Amino acid sequence: MECFNIIPEDYKLPIENNQMSSNLYFLGTLHAGLTINNELELIIKQIDPDQILVEVAQVDIDQNNIDSYPPEMILAFTLSKENKIPVNGFDSKMNILKPNITEQDNRRLIERQKLIIGNRSWKDFNLSENARLLYESNNLINQDKWQLRQHKMVENIKKLASKNKRVLIITGCAHLDFFEHSFKDATFPLR
Repeated sequence: MECFNIIPEDYKLPIENNQMSSNLYFLGTLHAGLTINNELELIIKQIDPDQILVEVAQVDIDQNNIDSYPPEMILAFTLSKENKIPVNGFDSKMNILKPNITEQDNRRLIERQKLIIGNRSWKDFNLSENARLLYESNNLINQDKWQLRQHKMVENIKKLASKNKRVLIITGCAHLDFFEHSFKDATFPLR
């Protein structure tokens, strides 16, 4: 999905005095090409991280095998490399889908979620009430595996995040509520 810039270059994060209080910053995205890349790039530049963690399995980063990941994760990885910012993957490489789910099932879910998104921006889905709409529409995932995956992601973030550095964690919006509960002192700049 080719998108154009809908925010001005002088856009500022909606944070009082543009100050962020912790060293962990969580930014939610929409997968399937629904995050506008140049908006994401602008927000990454404003946060100015010392390290970026992306929702990609570290083993795939190590093997330079990230082509199958969502476009915004590839963009964040590429920007990190271009700007010499350390980048790591925090995802858990586990299948969370229910048995017998097909690619056609996944495509139908994406189309259904596009209708839910409507004319809202990817940034709007950083808010809990919007992210829940997408999560609740997803009938393809095994809930127990979903929860286990999120716990593993938290463990990986805790292990990988550099101490006393500004660390930006880029993840799908559906994970933000869990991460907000797990990282009480973190900053969620679009919430």
